[in-house]
Amino acid sequence: MLKLEKRALRQKMMQIGSEIPEVARVEASRQIAEKVIEFVEQKGFLRIFCYISYRNEVPTHDLLYALQQRGIETFVPCILEEKMWAVRWCPGMPMRKNRWGILEPQKIEIAKAVDCALLPGVAFGKDGSRLGYGGGYYDRWLTENSCYTIGICGSWQLQESLPTEEHDIFLNAIFSEKQQIFFTSGAN
Repeated sequence: MLKLEKRALRQKMMQIGSEIPEVARVEASRQIAEKVIEFVEQKGFLRIFCYISYRNEVPTHDLLYALQQRGIETFVPCILEEKMWAVRWCPGMPMRKNRWGILEPQKIEIAKAVDCALLPGVAFGKDGSRLGYGGGYYDRWLTENSCYTIGICGSWQLQESLPTEEHDIFLNAIFSEKQQIFFTSGAN
């Protein structure tokens, strides 16, 4: 029953996301990037894992470049043999599309550890919950990698709460263009 509820919410939120004008997504991205950079510098994080935006997600390309310009090591997701890894990313490096059409580095250098993970989602709960696309890649990665977790989203993706299952990981924070929400508990 919970899986059906998640699937229906996922479809609803993806529809809402598809109706958001690109200009609004780009502006949200700019505002979120400013907040992320300020927070990362305040915390002294030096190794950041960040998704490469896909579909109607809040764009992260400018954020990745801004982190690099500040001397922060950046890592992005790469799926190898059905498992997600954080692999080094640098501006201008050769990229390829994976089976879902998401860009990944062609050269694979897996991170030993990261300080903070910036995570995508279809929807986020104001309780720290996150609804992804349903593959479970980020939840599995987070069970093996201890770091501070921030969900990146547009305000249109925020819900009071989401249906969750035992394996779902709760976040340490959620950043949207309108607010930053911090939680005392989270994935780590």
